[in-house]
Amino acid sequence: FDRMKHLAAALTMAALAGTVSPGAQTSANLEHGRLFPPENLGLLEGPDRAVWQKPDQIMDALGIADGAKVADIGAGAGWFTMRLARRVGPNGVVYSTDVQREMLDVIRRRVAREGLQNVRLLQGGDSSLGLPSAGELDAVLAVDVYPEVKDRVTFLRNLATALKQDGRIG
Repeated sequence: FDRMKHLAAALTMAALAGTVSPGAQTSANLEHGRLFPPENLGLLEGPDRAVWQKPDQIMDALGIADGAKVADIGAGAGWFTMRLARRVGPNGVVYSTDVQREMLDVIRRRVAREGLQNVRLLQGGDSSLGLPSAGELDAVLAVDVYPEVKDRVTFLRNLATALKQDGRIG
């Protein structure tokens, strides 16, 4: 219960800080109505993103190191996925998930272009994440995802289940 409470607090704070951009109606948008539109992916790749998002500090705070198993939930264009993959190295694995097939296609191309072998693409549902077995992940990162989730209780329960006992979420 204590881990679930910390998980809920972290995601609630992230939801309050984030915003979701309105967009065009893709098949996923018709179902959810709030998903980030794939045609606006360029907005996620600003040259100053590393300055204001501080990915190294985030990964340090989550204890992400060589050999770790981590998940990037709602990975979008894979901005964090690429950084996570380099951080965990060839002995680690990054599960990059999104509910939109178009986002996963973008990530697939990036992974191939960079020659990364440690990224696994997973298409999840609204709160079913398609993550590996229970207790397998060292960390989960969910950037600007919580406001898009309909069934937040199930979403949080699934994240908590996927984490190792000492796993972290950001």
